[in-house]
Amino acid sequence: MVTERATAFLADQIDELQFLPLLNGDCTAGVSLAEGGLRFEVSVGRETLVSIFDGQTWVPVEEDEDGATEFGLWTPLVPHDFRNLDVTDDDLVDEQLFRTYEENADLANWVATLVAAGWRVSVRHTGDGAVAEVHVAASAPDVDEGRAGVACHALRLPSGISEIEAVWVRHSGLDSWGFQDEAEVAAGNGERQRVPIDRLLTYVIACAPSWCLAPGLDSPVDRRAGGHDMKSSIVAEIWKPTTRSHHEIRNCRAAVAKWSEDHGFSEPLEPALPQKVQRFLDDLNEGNTGYYLLEFDNGDCYLGQSKSIADRLKGHRVNRSDIRSIRVKPDSVARTLTDPLRHLLENEATLINSIQLARLPARNKAQMTYISEQRSLDEIFKDCETTVADWLSRPAQVNRTFDADGRTVPLEPSQRAPWETSYELWCERTGDDADTVRSLYRTYMELCLPLPRRTEYAYWVLSAPEKIPYFRSISNLTIGFTEAFRLMMDTDGSLSGMVQVNGVELLGEEMSDTALVRFMRQHPGVSVTEAPYQASGPFNLLVWAPNLQSLVDLFQDATFLRSAATAAIHLMRASRAGNIRTAHNPILVDAILSDQS
Repeated sequence: MVTERATAFLADQIDELQFLPLLNGDCTAGVSLAEGGLRFEVSVGRETLVSIFDGQTWVPVEEDEDGATEFGLWTPLVPHDFRNLDVTDDDLVDEQLFRTYEENADLANWVATLVAAGWRVSVRHTGDGAVAEVHVAASAPDVDEGRAGVACHALRLPSGISEIEAVWVRHSGLDSWGFQDEAEVAAGNGERQRVPIDRLLTYVIACAPSWCLAPGLDSPVDRRAGGHDMKSSIVAEIWKPTTRSHHEIRNCRAAVAKWSEDHGFSEPLEPALPQKVQRFLDDLNEGNTGYYLLEFDNGDCYLGQSKSIADRLKGHRVNRSDIRSIRVKPDSVARTLTDPLRHLLENEATLINSIQLARLPARNKAQMTYISEQRSLDEIFKDCETTVADWLSRPAQVNRTFDADGRTVPLEPSQRAPWETSYELWCERTGDDADTVRSLYRTYMELCLPLPRRTEYAYWVLSAPEKIPYFRSISNLTIGFTEAFRLMMDTDGSLSGMVQVNGVELLGEEMSDTALVRFMRQHPGVSVTEAPYQASGPFNLLVWAPNLQSLVDLFQDATFLRSAATAAIHLMRASRAGNIRTAHNPILVDAILSDQS
């Protein structure tokens, strides 16, 4: 089946691409340039299917159907609970496909990415039971040489990669699968090397030939002009509760009702009584597990999840006397899981994302990017006769205007010795790159941190540990309890970095794969992952720069800096610095802010 939708790689419109390595027949697949457009060809067993891209969508080409074979899923990959199903039950068959894909998503996405990026891929299944394996081999297209050179240098890959081989294996003693530690690559000069899968994925995306991509996907970096203010934020102003008129409350309720209907929630149950909710759920006969949306007298709302919605409402009623109604949405998948919490939390985050994009006045805190209530940080801005919202729209200008009175952290002579020792060690480690690294931190402090001289130590700290920890950090700027800008040194002395960013600012409100691919191609070798701690909302992402030059290039990207600044303000509004204060090194900060060597 082919669907017409916007994708970064044109072949991603072919839905079957995701399922090729899961089928019970070995296969080969590839996308190539052909007369009249792109050609996608896949061979499974004796059957070959061909589609041509006509500029808008993929059009199947009729083939000789002699010997055509029906293919199902390869049994070892299918979770035990979904084997031996009644194949006449379409719902069960669909669920089997979904669960098998879910358990083997890394394999499916790896193969799909290779094919979509122009690699010729073969998939071979071997063995059975505990010794079953899926072997994936791929040969390279003519990649973008400029990006490939930058990416190979940054990721420390052999140049001229011509082949990749990876093996998907069952984890020892477990009914789960994963890649064998690393993939093997062959370079054009015959060199073979073991390389982590995630590095190769970054390389494949960054260096794919342009004919694989949607037209107009590649675009130049929006570079920061030195001395000028930041680009405007696309994130809405931070919402603050106000006293609403009856008309405004009606508008809020209408917006909540529209959103609820669009996302499958029930009509409002009013009054919001646990026994009333339980009777409603019993009548639905879809279980007690799922999501709920509280509505308050002033038009606010609150979204939550629970394994027992009615019981959870009891707790809310103890703490909130202004609950007007509740809407519910049972989750039929969650009710079948032994431990549904992860599933519920992931879907809750998605729903809260949608609430924020709809600009609904929600009282959620832990999952919100637009924090609604006043925090102590606001008092600092009040003293400066400015606001958080003003900083969000003009961070560089506000910092220059209101943060010029000097630092608020004293450097007591009696405390200087250990700080100076750590700073000297930091300078030794960074060596000839010390000036560059200090410049990067200075840029971050001046453009991304709210009033850095006034908020230092209270809200953010910068560490320079004497002993390098296992995650190889040599300096770490932490906001609240969250690492925001970490500099790392590998065992060979090479430097790399990680920066926390706001995904909406970096990739747009949809946070689409298209935007992510564009960003990774603008910065070959750079990768993006979801932040493990969503301290300021589910939009938190981590950008990983594999070497110092990649980090320097990122700090010239206006969109990247804007996304780092937005993440920083929300992290700072979420919490003050905790026990990590003991690791703060004001000597290093002084060298950075004072532009000293």
